[in-house]
Amino acid sequence: MQFCVFITAEQHGKVRVEADSGEEAIKKALDLYTEHRVSWYDSEITDVFSEEIYTRGE
Repeated sequence: MQFCVFITAEQHGKVRVEADSGEEAIKKALDLYTEHRVSWYDSEITDVFSEEIYTRGE
Protein backbone atom coordinates (compact mmCIF):
# COMPACT_ATOMS: atom_id res chain seq x y z
CA MET A 1 0.00 0.00 0.00
CA GLN A 2 1.05 3.58 -0.58
CA PHE A 3 0.13 6.56 1.54
CA CYS A 4 0.34 10.30 1.13
CA VAL A 5 1.29 11.89 4.46
CA PHE A 6 0.35 15.53 5.04
CA ILE A 7 2.37 17.52 7.57
CA THR A 8 1.54 21.00 8.85
CA ALA A 9 4.24 22.87 10.74
CA GLU A 10 4.67 26.25 12.33
CA GLN A 11 8.11 27.71 11.69
CA HIS A 12 9.95 30.57 13.36
CA GLY A 13 12.69 32.34 11.47
CA LYS A 14 14.36 35.63 10.78
CA VAL A 15 16.02 37.61 8.03
CA ARG A 16 18.15 40.74 8.17
CA VAL A 17 17.31 43.46 5.64
CA GLU A 18 18.20 47.08 5.02
CA ALA A 19 15.18 49.35 4.54
CA ASP A 20 13.96 52.92 5.01
CA SER A 21 10.86 51.87 6.97
CA GLY A 22 9.34 48.96 8.83
CA GLU A 23 6.85 48.47 6.00
CA GLU A 24 9.64 48.23 3.44
CA ALA A 25 11.53 45.82 5.72
CA ILE A 26 8.49 43.53 5.90
CA LYS A 27 8.09 43.60 2.10
CA LYS A 28 11.74 42.69 1.63
CA ALA A 29 11.46 39.91 4.22
CA LEU A 30 8.40 38.47 2.48
CA ASP A 31 10.26 38.57 -0.83
CA LEU A 32 13.11 36.60 0.76
CA TYR A 33 10.55 34.14 2.16
CA THR A 34 9.16 33.44 -1.31
CA GLU A 35 12.75 32.84 -2.48
CA HIS A 36 13.28 30.31 0.37
CA ARG A 37 16.00 32.51 1.89
CA VAL A 38 14.78 32.63 5.52
CA SER A 39 16.92 31.26 8.34
CA TRP A 40 14.61 28.98 10.32
CA TYR A 41 15.62 28.43 13.94
CA ASP A 42 12.62 26.53 15.29
CA SER A 43 9.62 24.58 14.07
CA GLU A 44 6.77 22.57 15.52
CA ILE A 45 4.53 20.01 13.81
CA THR A 46 0.95 21.08 14.41
CA ASP A 47 -0.88 18.39 12.42
CA VAL A 48 -0.12 15.17 10.57
CA PHE A 49 -2.39 12.68 8.83
CA SER A 50 -2.24 10.12 6.07
CA GLU A 51 -4.45 9.00 3.20
CA GLU A 52 -4.08 5.76 1.36
CA ILE A 53 -3.33 6.18 -2.34
CA TYR A 54 -5.58 4.03 -4.48
CA THR A 55 -4.64 3.10 -8.01
CA ARG A 56 -6.87 1.62 -10.68
CA GLY A 57 -7.43 -2.07 -10.28
CA GLU A 58 -7.15 -2.08 -6.48
